[in-house]
Amino acid sequence: MKKTKAIIVGGGIGGLATAIAFDKIGLDYIVLEQAPQIKEVGAGISIWSNGLHCLRELGVENEFHAKAVPAEGVSVQDHQGKILKQHKFSNFKDQSGISVSTIYRPDLINILLGAVPSNRIFLNSKVQSFLEDSDGITVQLTSGEKIMGSLLIGADGIHSSVRRSLLKNKKPKYAGYTCWRGLVTMNDKTLGKKVGVLGMGPETICGFAWLKENQMYWFAAISSPPDSSKDLKIESLKKGFSSWRGPIKEIINQTPSDSIIRNDIMDISPIKGWG
Repeated sequence: MKKTKAIIVGGGIGGLATAIAFDKIGLDYIVLEQAPQIKEVGAGISIWSNGLHCLRELGVENEFHAKAVPAEGVSVQDHQGKILKQHKFSNFKDQSGISVSTIYRPDLINILLGAVPSNRIFLNSKVQSFLEDSDGITVQLTSGEKIMGSLLIGADGIHSSVRRSLLKNKKPKYAGYTCWRGLVTMNDKTLGKKVGVLGMGPETICGFAWLKENQMYWFAAISSPPDSSKDLKIESLKKGFSSWRGPIKEIINQTPSDSIIRNDIMDISPIKGWG
């Protein structure tokens, strides 16, 4: 049986960031990741000033900015292209010295992964259950191996096995909409290089923001009953946005269909106790 001070379950953004923080304070830990390798599917993510402050504290701020694109603001529009609100991010920088940036998610994962010693990460390690007693926490893997520690952190996503064991009745539920995400190379200079767009229409919502090298990250979501969401295809996405004005239709059409990611959005009710 392995013994350690802290057991982090999940090698995503949360788990890797926690590992870096533990390294900085000298706390013994391991990271358990169920996949055979740590990677992230192609999509983008916006990191706001509080997240950038965390990256600064973790010591990876320079690596982040080398891969990220600063954002000047976001334009909120309706489905006819009418601007409802313009948000500038300069106030964040004025208050904290840190603004907002967007980055390719795999780049962020690789930055965090590069700051964690490889001997701290155990792949193909899926957690089945855990037991807490006076001696600490014992985690059992699906392989049958047991690991003991003083602290267990669940950073294993919306379908967390740690949360399922800790909070028996907290199961994810369908949030009422399905979301598609993609990356596309765009050379349209009229879109505004450092301004993101959030569009809201009847039963639909979308957004896009720039990444490095003329790449654009976009998402588009459609409200749908849970039973029908499993059958929604790219054609349903295009039909849902057929009445929209503005660039979203062109952005979707220019994205290779086989590279578009589709997810039913899941959520959980607020949790009063986290441990």
